[in-house]
Amino acid sequence: MKDPDVFLALSLAERYGLLLHDAKILGSMVENGIRKLATLDRDFEGIPLIEVIKENESEG
Repeated sequence: MKDPDVFLALSLAERYGLLLHDAKILGSMVENGIRKLATLDRDFEGIPLIEVIKENESEG
């Protein structure tokens, strides 16, 4: 990770109450314009920067 990436991750961790690893994932998504995340990790729910797709929503 580059310094700006670390600062972004720390900022996101503080803002949304995320663990650093989750904040690094979110930061990478933001940096790369990715808006959807398929996960069962509830820590990402309610973050306005992304749309969380749960397993049962992807079927059908």
